[in-house]
Amino acid sequence: PGGARKRSAAHLGEGPVRAASLAEAAPACSVEDSLADACDLMVTSGSAAAMVTDFSDCNASGSTCGLITENDILKALVEGTPWQCSVGHWLRGGAARVAPCTVEAVTVHGDTALGEAAKHMADMVARGGFACHHLLVSPAPSASQQRAQTKVLSDVDIVCGLVKADSLSESPDGQFGKAAAFGAELAVKDVMKPRSVVPACGQDSSLAEAFKALLHSGYNCVLVLGAGGHPRGCEDAADEDEPIANPVVGCITTSDVVRACSEREKGSRVSLSRWLQSLHGGLEGRVVACDARLAEAAAIMAKSRLHHLLVVRSGSSEVIGVISALDIVCAISSYYSYMREPLCA
Repeated sequence: PGGARKRSAAHLGEGPVRAASLAEAAPACSVEDSLADACDLMVTSGSAAAMVTDFSDCNASGSTCGLITENDILKALVEGTPWQCSVGHWLRGGAARVAPCTVEAVTVHGDTALGEAAKHMADMVARGGFACHHLLVSPAPSASQQRAQTKVLSDVDIVCGLVKADSLSESPDGQFGKAAAFGAELAVKDVMKPRSVVPACGQDSSLAEAFKALLHSGYNCVLVLGAGGHPRGCEDAADEDEPIANPVVGCITTSDVVRACSEREKGSRVSLSRWLQSLHGGLEGRVVACDARLAEAAAIMAKSRLHHLLVVRSGSSEVIGVISALDIVCAISSYYSYMREPLCA
């Protein structure tokens, strides 16, 4: 363990882990590109968001004026927005998650401690404005102008930095490291959303129906139920020890929306079973036991860049809930915030 900590410190440097060390260069599109073009960029790059640049300000490198995210594509697709709608028109229309007027609110400096970045993302959820799964990371003041560029930090990036063991060495006060270490020991079942509140569709439902369920529920994951499955609501909540009818055979997330859009597929004639088969989609590689530690869930997310995992009952394949990267960010951020509060006299 001591050796791992030393290697970590050498890799990450002294002091808190910074947002810039985990943020990634996202694909960039211009305001003149279409939403379909943005989808193509996101699919080919494997990114859940594309930065939007505007060259009208006479800046040769362009300025970041927004983000196109999977949730933007979802809303556009369900509401029938034409494929060729320009990114600029979408940003100006008021429906975008990160439009020019909200860029500042989702931006942190590159030298911001990762714990503070996590708190920033979690605070947006707590305030009830909107759940943003990405932050823009502006170059640190010390960054070389030649290499300086705005990057994107996703909830998955934060999860990797918060709970992976090689990111827990921090000085001088160790608040972030302690919060991450403490949060990493939480059980998945303590953070997950129970199955009873997660939207679901039968495998014979259309892809378009699942997309509508995603948009109208506000969740980024819809469970796909096996033969005879039908949508479940909160009234179906059962005791945790009781088996749940209608086995889950897979899930649909906002990443499926982007892939469908890149294929110019609206989904009205495609069943969920057919869609999952075409992607070799199912439960494999996307499940975590309910009594597993958050650190284990984070490792699975990091390995395949998954934003959602299906939670199964221990020793069983029965799905009893869903956990997202944002759920983990919010859970650990709450510990971080608590540790930063001054003690009462």
